[in-house]
Amino acid sequence: MKLLGFVPDEQLASLYRAADISVVPTVALEGFGLITVESLASGTPVLVTPVGGLPEAVAGLSQDLVLPSTGADAIADGLARAFDGSIRLPDADACRAYARAHFDNPVIAKRVAAVYNEAIQAA
Repeated sequence: MKLLGFVPDEQLASLYRAADISVVPTVALEGFGLITVESLASGTPVLVTPVGGLPEAVAGLSQDLVLPSTGADAIADGLARAFDGSIRLPDADACRAYARAHFDNPVIAKRVAAVYNEAIQAA
């Protein structure tokens, strides 16, 4: 395991692809978590804490990717289970397909347009 600290944007994709798994250990105030989508789009599964929109971002791919809490023990246990095969991680193709199907720009644009249309019709 390597903790890299800050990484320049231009290096992120290659590091995500090189990783076996990513972890988003957020403890509070995470609205969405772009890191999660970047990791999945690069083909790398990502463990997330149950904070904000993080569980929603991965639960459709695998509920096993959502850790039970934000504590260090939960994160360590999740990583150990991922590496020993106790939980089945989605493969790179599944991660990329999920990211495309749920977070690609045209998909998001349609969702945003639907919200605006609903607001206009309700007005």
